[in-house]
Amino acid sequence: MKRANKLFAGIWFLSLSAFADVPNSLQGEVALVETTDATLSIQNFSNNEIKVDIYGDLLVLPPASGVTYECLGYAYLELQLIGVEHDFFEVPCQSRVQIQESFSYNDSTGG
Repeated sequence: MKRANKLFAGIWFLSLSAFADVPNSLQGEVALVETTDATLSIQNFSNNEIKVDIYGDLLVLPPASGVTYECLGYAYLELQLIGVEHDFFEVPCQSRVQIQESFSYNDSTGG
């Protein structure tokens, strides 16, 4: 019974950590949605051009656009929004990152 409880607790913890937290500075501006797709999807609903760095690959998303990214063996990917004041955040490959209409750059680099 203890093994089953530990297993359940482990699965529960993994399900909670499956979606890394979007940094507080981006709460309400970036949403993360679980999918069953084998690729990461990034959607830009904002009026800004968004630049996303994924392990050195620079993705440029014009306003109201989207892109899919092949995970190539990764379960999680580190995303950096260029021009945003935080280092990076990690998302599961099987997810959709939605940059909301309310997104704006908070620093002078402007992306």
